[in-house]
Amino acid sequence: MNKIITILLLCSALPGIAQFRAFDNSKAILPWIYNPTATFIADYQAYIGYDGRGTSSFTPQSIVAGLRVPLFQKRIKAPKGRGRTRRDARKLASGVMAVQLLNTKQDIYSSTTINISYAHRVAINNRLTMALGLGMGVFNMNYNYNSLVFIDQQDPLLNNGESFYSMQLNAGATFTVDQKLFLNIAAPYILKNNQSNLSEIIVRLGYPFAVGNDFVLTAAANLDTYNQNLIYGADLQVEWQEMISLLVSGDRYKYHVGVLFNIPTFALGYTYGQNFQQTQGQIQSHQISIFSNLEF
Repeated sequence: MNKIITILLLCSALPGIAQFRAFDNSKAILPWIYNPTATFIADYQAYIGYDGRGTSSFTPQSIVAGLRVPLFQKRIKAPKGRGRTRRDARKLASGVMAVQLLNTKQDIYSSTTINISYAHRVAINNRLTMALGLGMGVFNMNYNYNSLVFIDQQDPLLNNGESFYSMQLNAGATFTVDQKLFLNIAAPYILKNNQSNLSEIIVRLGYPFAVGNDFVLTAAANLDTYNQNLIYGADLQVEWQEMISLLVSGDRYKYHVGVLFNIPTFALGYTYGQNFQQTQGQIQSHQISIFSNLEF
């Protein structure tokens, strides 16, 4: 019972940022953070990212790092009409194995999730492709004893310090029609605090449009039920020759703008966001993402 009360106290101390999932600006830049089936790759992919909210240590600061390995490769033709000019055919894996660390810190507490996942895709017919993924690992949360203000100085739980461990399970699915229209569905924490958590989902529905020979415009709608909130929004991404992408997005709490520079072996992305609700302090966010692709 003491553990449950402590968790509730820690979580209730942050009402102003309750709608902020770590790296929620990444739906178009690092979409695989919460959904292992969001993209499939041809090469080894190592990535690292930083997500800073606000200017004080009380607001969450997050890092993510991981490695993705393609499995069961084959060559496919690039989708017609996508404006891709660099290759007429490309390698694509039907399986992806990944390991990832996600850490969020604040003055009061920090949380870490480490998991390993596998995703596999199959062609249902000539038009429809389905991918399913599953991951498992461990979730840990601990609080900073020196930052706590006590009501009961003699509480043995708080005086001794405490860490909370639990198993973590996540799952994802992606459906793609004609290699264009896509639907991503993810359950990032099927287990949370050692209890089932089937109500937390992330949904993304999008479609890429070819604009001439050099540009691809991808429009997507998003839904996230993080922390028992219904967070809905949309984003628009413009990509030029697979090298430069511009992103504009927003949801019911905040907006984002971003840019991604992508060369064959290296990519660098930056996203700026701001909460436009004055009651929550109009918190700004800065996200930096780096990932590299090494030939498999």
